[in-house]
Amino acid sequence: MTNKNDKLSSDGELSQYPEKPKRGDSLWGRRLSLPIIGGIAAVVAVLGFVVGLIVFPLLPPNPNVMIDSVPRTNTPLPIGDAQFLPSPTPIASCADLPPTGARIAYVDYNAVNYRLFITDPERLTRCALTDLPNNLTQLDVSPDGSRIAYTRDENGTSDLWVADINGGNPVNATESISAAVRAPSWSPNGLRIAFAGEEDGASSIYVLDAEAGTISAVSSGSQPVWSPDGTRIAFANADGFLSVMDDDGTDARRVTNSDQAEGLPSWSADGTRIMFGRKGGGDQYVQVYTVNPDDPQMEHQFIGNFPVGVTALQWLRNGRYAYIGYGNLGLHSRLLPVEGGGTDDKIVIVNVNTFDWWTPPS
Repeated sequence: MTNKNDKLSSDGELSQYPEKPKRGDSLWGRRLSLPIIGGIAAVVAVLGFVVGLIVFPLLPPNPNVMIDSVPRTNTPLPIGDAQFLPSPTPIASCADLPPTGARIAYVDYNAVNYRLFITDPERLTRCALTDLPNNLTQLDVSPDGSRIAYTRDENGTSDLWVADINGGNPVNATESISAAVRAPSWSPNGLRIAFAGEEDGASSIYVLDAEAGTISAVSSGSQPVWSPDGTRIAFANADGFLSVMDDDGTDARRVTNSDQAEGLPSWSADGTRIMFGRKGGGDQYVQVYTVNPDDPQMEHQFIGNFPVGVTALQWLRNGRYAYIGYGNLGLHSRLLPVEGGGTDDKIVIVNVNTFDWWTPPS
């Protein structure tokens, strides 16, 4: 059974809720006189102040700080030549968005209730969808933009929910399984949803028939993402390496030869390459590459270094990619490298927890 102390972090990793601290015996186990206690306290205070001056500026902001009742203001840290775009202008209703063009669905980390917003990144307007739950953790919008699949962190575990884009008709699609669910991904035809479920320390990949409601386990692994033609799924295998498989779980194989953990896969629009992050020995994805999954030589194209790490990646259709920087919660749009040219890094939205950037059909 799933450990009810398990929870999902903002980068999609499963961690545990900390137990309440227990009262224990006295630290010293004996009484000290007041003068001695005063002297020790003074020394500790001075040392603490000095260490704080040295260490605190070096610590990255913690993206996992949850907000209960106090709004959070967290200014993104620009990476390289990042440029802040103007804040999106609120509009009264999502029905007022232009009928065509790109959309970004995202959860605002600065809002008290983690409200879901839809933004038009070209005209920089946004509307709020207020009917979705405030414990939404990850999301994916259906290809036609009419529905949303999202995970909810509730009572120490997580389920997959499917609802209309305005939050109506929500259905718990994974109530029948005990695994803690994360990383939903719609198939290109909008009929199926791949997702990962973790139970007893092992992660498996499942496919949900969005119409019939049936669920099939297809492979071990995590972070599944459909190919644009719907025939394959990119994922991180049980050992944490970038892999691909057919949509039924067959022909699973690695597509890289690194010994460092990999994840955050995202397909190019033509399905010929996969963008992914590599951890480089630490806990964060600090390098980004692309690879042709059908290249037997497994040659990578290096995209960029991100010293603090990235928590989400998405390959866009206009020669750019989007990412969230670890600790700064800014949603960036950045040019793919072209012969060593500039990155044109733009911070599109601040305080973003999770997002999906898509273009509805015309």
